[in-house]
Amino acid sequence: MIRYAIENLPFNSIIVDISYYEKAENLVKTKELIEYYHKRGITTEAEPGRIKGGEDSISDILDLSSLLTTAEEAMDFIEIGVNFLALEIRY
Repeated sequence: MIRYAIENLPFNSIIVDISYYEKAENLVKTKELIEYYHKRGITTEAEPGRIKGGEDSISDILDLSSLLTTAEEAMDFIEIGVNFLALEIRY
């Protein structure tokens, strides 16, 4: 469906949020999509991990720290060519 939309509608940017996959699989799938989009001049945003808060009907967020993005994981996404990252920043 996404490929059909890209080929037939005037997009110049798209968000790739497949953070529900395990981190390694998310990276591989995101890289494939980014390559496809960039060949068509489309910029991409990706979400390597989960953003703190209820997401995808997840109400208990107390034990989601393993789903958050580390600095190394953010660099992995930058290295595959993502234009923008959706990250949680802890301070």
